[in-house]
Amino acid sequence: MYTIYRKSRFFLLTSTPPDQLRQTHPHMLIHVYDGKREHIKKFIKNARKTKIGGKHKPQAIILYHEDVEQLKADFFCAYKIVEAAGGVIFNPQNKILFIYRRGHWDLAKGKIDPGETPEITALREVEEETGLAKVQGHEHLHTSYHIYKDRKGTKCLKPTYWYRMTTKNTKLKLQHEEDIETAEWLKAGDFLESSRVTYGAIRDVIELVHSS
Repeated sequence: MYTIYRKSRFFLLTSTPPDQLRQTHPHMLIHVYDGKREHIKKFIKNARKTKIGGKHKPQAIILYHEDVEQLKADFFCAYKIVEAAGGVIFNPQNKILFIYRRGHWDLAKGKIDPGETPEITALREVEEETGLAKVQGHEHLHTSYHIYKDRKGTKCLKPTYWYRMTTKNTKLKLQHEEDIETAEWLKAGDFLESSRVTYGAIRDVIELVHSS
């Protein structure tokens, strides 16, 4: 299953049979993909306008196909792909570094430059955005996905590769030119229990870390 966010809403791409989905997700809209790539853009356009009972937009729309990898590939073809990578940084007290920018609590991340691997990008962006030195990169934790429009109005889909990182150095020098206002070290559970405004994709990453 793939979760793809668009602002506060999201698509679920899955190969779980519709009958089973209706039992576990009775209040979500479920569509069956016919395997014709030319229908994906039309589906996405209509999904943005879909309302339940003609009143409320659903938080999530499920798209089913028996081959979820084909479904993913066809769905991604509707967008310009912009890859990014970032880090879930732990200090010696097992607290995670959260940064605050543009009205949301976030994690350090950035776009992958040509010739870079996701691992290299994640470490570079963490060091640039936080000023932390001697950060150690570890395993890949999760890949999140979200949809947005760039400054030219192009519809983009961004896969972000998240890596676990550790550091003994907690001295920060935040990259304010990237709109980072402040930062805070917090335990995963404390962050999830708080009322801090964050993105769905970021919450998914932290929930994964917290449950592992």
